[in-house]
Amino acid sequence: MDKNKAIKYILENARPLELAIYRYFFENESNKAVINELSKFQNVDGGFGNALEPDFFNPNSSPIATNDAIITLCHVNALDGYSDIVKGIVRYLASHDSFNEDKKRWLFAIDSNKDYPHAIWWEKKGDGISKFNPSISLAAFMVCYGTRTSLYEEIIKEAVTYLENGEEISGDDVNCYLLAYELLTANSINDIVNLDAFKDLNCISHFFK
Repeated sequence: MDKNKAIKYILENARPLELAIYRYFFENESNKAVINELSKFQNVDGGFGNALEPDFFNPNSSPIATNDAIITLCHVNALDGYSDIVKGIVRYLASHDSFNEDKKRWLFAIDSNKDYPHAIWWEKKGDGISKFNPSISLAAFMVCYGTRTSLYEEIIKEAVTYLENGEEISGDDVNCYLLAYELLTANSINDIVNLDAFKDLNCISHFFK
């Protein structure tokens, strides 16, 4: 791979958000530009949509797009509980929009995805739930930055038990578990699940080596 060609392509073709992320990591720029560009995808309800996930154009807030925003904020060291962008996310998640109260899961796909250009996997099938994606990471976020409740703690416990039972998960599921681990570790919350045991689970342990 020609590194210079890759850089040239990014500089000429990347969306402003990804360009700001590139410059944060490779040109030593601050995370302020990332926060500014990311905020443009945030809706009034505090959730994220507006094609933040580039393969579905739904402007409405969704748990998946909001989870993507949290991932970005985490990666650029911009998870500040006092910031407007994080307060907005807390407000959206606390509203339990696109949350199945019976199964205690946020939805992976929402109904309105079908009304906008989208990749086929974003069409809601059945109850719209996909294992613990993104519920494990959203619950961890709420424990760390929202109101810590038994509901969110239970989601985290159930998600880890699911892994302990050897259930299969996808790469996207793994990303949610890794984000949850990172959030709980960064905020020194080790009394919901044992983070050392969590880290040692076979399906995610190799990411820490």
